[in-house]
Amino acid sequence: MVLENYDPQEKGVYDEVELESVRFNKTFDTYATDRQTAFYILTPHFMEALMRIERLHPGNIAFAFKKGRLYLAIHNGRDTFPMKPIRKGEPDALTLFKLDTARIYSLVDDLKLNKNIT
Repeated sequence: MVLENYDPQEKGVYDEVELESVRFNKTFDTYATDRQTAFYILTPHFMEALMRIERLHPGNIAFAFKKGRLYLAIHNGRDTFPMKPIRKGEPDALTLFKLDTARIYSLVDDLKLNKNIT
């Protein structure tokens, strides 16, 4: 689990892991149930991709890896997905929805999650 400005909810389950990248460690706190797996998943290339995502996307970011899946949360103080009536002077809700959806697709591309690895 890689968290920016958050602590894990289940504190006793995870150990904090320090990685080779000082810059990464300053930005994110890393927790794992198995330290070896954390080092295996969080390669220098992957850590650099996570840092790039953090720079490009506003808000606090959290990544969790569980049973071969990547879970991602970006807390930016907005609830974009439920479409609400638009008030005069507010940004276009559809434009914000498209922007947030495009961010998800860019994350998939940045992390190369759309590639088959065999």
